[in-house]
Amino acid sequence: MIKGLGPSPVVIQPVGTTLYLADPQFEREGARSWLDNAGMDRIIPSAHRNVAAMLTAPLYTDTLLRKEKNRENSPPVKMQILGDVADTPCESEMSDLEAVLARHPEIPVVGFDRGNHSSANAFGVVNILSRPYQWLKKVLLKEKEDTLEKQLCEKCGGPGTPLNPQKSFAAMHRILNRQRPKAPPVEAINVEVHDASYKHFTTNQLFATFWRQAPGQEPLWECLVNYQIANQPERDRKSKVPPFYLQASEEGRVRTSDGREVPVFTVSLDSQDLENPLAVLPGISELQVRLVETFIDEMRARYPDALFKLSAHFPAGRLLGKKEAWYDIRSWFNRTSRAARHAFKKLLSREEVILFVSGHVHGREVHDLTEQFGLERKTPLREIVVPSVTDFSPVREAGSDKLSDARAIGIESMTVEKGDDGRHRLKIDVEYKGLDPEDLKGKGLTPAVEEAASQQSREHGYQKTLEAMTQKFGRPRYLGFGGPLGRLLIWQFLKKRLRSGWGLLTGLVLPLPLLWIPFFWKRFQNYMRKPSFVQDIFDALTVVSTEQMFNEAEHLLPFFESLTQFISKETAPGDAAAEALLAGVQKVYADLKRHYNERRPAFDTAVKNKTDAAELTQYKDLFERTGLDALPATLLNLKEDGEARAFAVMVGLESARAEYEFHRRKPTEVPNDALTVTIPIG
Repeated sequence: MIKGLGPSPVVIQPVGTTLYLADPQFEREGARSWLDNAGMDRIIPSAHRNVAAMLTAPLYTDTLLRKEKNRENSPPVKMQILGDVADTPCESEMSDLEAVLARHPEIPVVGFDRGNHSSANAFGVVNILSRPYQWLKKVLLKEKEDTLEKQLCEKCGGPGTPLNPQKSFAAMHRILNRQRPKAPPVEAINVEVHDASYKHFTTNQLFATFWRQAPGQEPLWECLVNYQIANQPERDRKSKVPPFYLQASEEGRVRTSDGREVPVFTVSLDSQDLENPLAVLPGISELQVRLVETFIDEMRARYPDALFKLSAHFPAGRLLGKKEAWYDIRSWFNRTSRAARHAFKKLLSREEVILFVSGHVHGREVHDLTEQFGLERKTPLREIVVPSVTDFSPVREAGSDKLSDARAIGIESMTVEKGDDGRHRLKIDVEYKGLDPEDLKGKGLTPAVEEAASQQSREHGYQKTLEAMTQKFGRPRYLGFGGPLGRLLIWQFLKKRLRSGWGLLTGLVLPLPLLWIPFFWKRFQNYMRKPSFVQDIFDALTVVSTEQMFNEAEHLLPFFESLTQFISKETAPGDAAAEALLAGVQKVYADLKRHYNERRPAFDTAVKNKTDAAELTQYKDLFERTGLDALPATLLNLKEDGEARAFAVMVGLESARAEYEFHRRKPTEVPNDALTVTIPIG
């Protein structure tokens, strides 16, 4: 907060309320892959989740939005999406968000930041269009060059369903313009760029060339660059300018006592601008920064006192991060140029930029970017980091016994105040809000629901699933294979590697120091791919995921049994919609039960017979066979304030608390009331 602005402010005008939805990571329950197990969770957080909580994540989000959009004495609510909507990523995961938003047509989406789980990224980790990945496929993997792509397609349910970059951009455009029937198609707003050098262009020329204003009463501008090459591998692109997508909108307007108008704009950045081989690394180009400044300059020419908020999926520190020592692997892949970082720092130094909002890290953070990066500005620039709306770990505030639900959205309230000194100020309050059992009191949360949710958590929740994994693999929170099935997989892997002592010696040991000689390089490649070294690892980890899937299914069945009972109680005879909902959930329950009873004994027998891991992976499709992927959208139709809805939401909350007790994560120092910023405007 800026000091010395006068005592006793009085709120005279509400400006706007924005809900920040970060990192939903809705996950489709398709075939299991090598990434979906608790061991990999130590490397890639959120790879393992309680399935009941995951299936109810859109329902949780819908319930939370329904609660917050009805805030008392609040101006119309808007929403900013901070990226990573999908997890796998596949189209149905994006559809889950659209199904949630369809239930809240009165909430316009004013910005959509692209995240690392968006598209062309294998599980948000590996960018399969980047030059380094394409080189890896060509030079090292050879015959197994499409391994990651196949895994991605299987997880998404087959070819055609994964989100590619163009589908991702189209979905973002569709969501932003869902209340604009006359909005042009995504192709119409695209600008082809072959040369990133526009230094000789004036601001007006740049604005007219790149920014497109969407039709409708709510002001929205879009800037989409190189959509036509977005699906092509980087090495095949004629243009060296990577695709990116920016949006800007006016969130509110303030009138000062002397009649001046002060609009407040929000600008969504694309922090996946550059083609890093690791999708978890951000990038931003000098061209993108200049186009953002172009928009700011144009609006300032129209409204000299205009103010601007910026947002991005990645925190500003990740975008501005300095290259560390040579041994820091992150710096090896940091392709953001020094010029781009300098331009971005200059952008943040502008006094009319008043707030930065981000996600990605799934935590609660507040930063002073002015102090952190030595920005050349007179006032602090605050950054608010919003946690994931589907993280299943509550956080405990430092120095307190209070539990705060980590599955929270950021809520920003803007008001105009007038102090005793007669000066007007724009006040921005940001807080975190999740759901607690108290929020469901009187809205379906009966004693019967509380008891059923408690029993589900106690007998079939997160802890019980992990206990079952421990019996087979040892401690599931590490990549240890200490259990009987783990030892079997390790032995199978070693037998394949050691099947020929001479092959091991001439294919791996001897060539290592001489790989630069073509003869030894070829022997090394042959040894790695016959059989595939990479595929053997994937198969072993997929078996781990498959075993976990069966354990999860065992503990998921009681959830469905209780859920169908609550739906049955609420279904009146002759209510066609309720009867259809009940029939749909009952079918998923029956299919899951039947396939589990058929395939679990067959899988256990195959393991007992020491079947090869490659053959054991055929059992990974249990959830895919049962149609679980359609359930999240189905659950949105549960009766408002009914027991079935309250039970499903409570199971998610109880799973969060169980996971917290298991992992005991580091307490947060950021309370629910996260930030207050005050800006003089007249």
